[in-house]
Amino acid sequence: MHAKIAYIILGALGALTSATPVGSVNPAEPTGSVAPAPLEGTVVATEVGPDARAAGPTVKLCTDAGFRGRCSTFGSTSRVCYVIPGNYNDVVSAFGPSSGQTCTIYRDTNCRGDSRGGIKYPGISDLRALNFNDVLSSYACF
Repeated sequence: MHAKIAYIILGALGALTSATPVGSVNPAEPTGSVAPAPLEGTVVATEVGPDARAAGPTVKLCTDAGFRGRCSTFGSTSRVCYVIPGNYNDVVSAFGPSSGQTCTIYRDTNCRGDSRGGIKYPGISDLRALNFNDVLSSYACF
């Protein structure tokens, strides 16, 4: 009887030592998601004029929902992290990328912290819908 119990215990221990820990991922197996392309740097967002808006990708930031209040347009080169300048940091209520871009917004500078992605033209006219009103500190577009 004791030999049978010892055999069962040894078998269970062997199964435990060869099991994959909970939460680990086998790098050879696909995880079902694709990692975004790495960012190529971080810069402070710079307001652009009408000529620059026509020439390349931009984002529109406004202090009030519905793209109202104080609004400015900033450059948004692909795969660059843009830090929101001080006069817009943590006061943005509407975020609008130009056509052809998909953007991610971040709560912290340097494209870190809580984020919301997949934002496309015409954008989000009320960031309260994403629980992201007046907390935006950086963005990156792709």
